[in-house]
This record gives sequence, structure tokens and C-alpha cells, in this order.
Amino acid sequence: MTPLPNNPATDKRAARAQRIYGGIGRSLATGGNGGASESAPAADAGVPALDGLGPVGGGSHSDAEFIELDSVTARPYLLTKLLMDLATNQAQ
Repeated sequence: MTPLPNNPATDKRAARAQRIYGGIGRSLATGGNGGASESAPAADAGVPALDGLGPVGGGSHSDAEFIELDSVTARPYLLTKLLMDLATNQAQ
């Protein structure tokens, strides 16, 4: 599996997610994590894809792995609002 590619459609979707997240006073960074993504096959097929919309944390796959508890509500909110926005504004 290849890393998630950047393309204009994905950048547009990321900007949409940033606007939604900004609406609750949070910021959302963009950029690769340097590894493969489960979203990469969708992006390879030409579908705009985002990855990393789950809770925030660190130390992946180690004994030091952690989750930031304040992201447990905020990230599902972002995903839900993004899906709702995409469902009602598909052409944008």
C-alpha cells in the first residue's frame, strides 16, 4: 500500500474538514504521516480521501501509546459533520 497522495480534490476535502473543526475552536493540520494509509486505495481510484480523522494520540503501536481524551468527542463530531456536509453539498 502506498502513502496517501495529495491532490486538489483531497486538498479541497481537507479544507472543508478544517472549516468544520475550526467552527468548534479547534485546528486540523494536514500532511502525511510518512506511512501507508487505508485511504490510499480510494485515493488511487480517484476518490478524494482523508485519513487520521480518529482521536488524537501518539506513541502508536508501543507501550507508550496514548489517546488525548479531549479528542474523543471532538473527532467523531468532525467526522459526523463532514459526512453531513458532504451529503448535502456533494457538488462543492
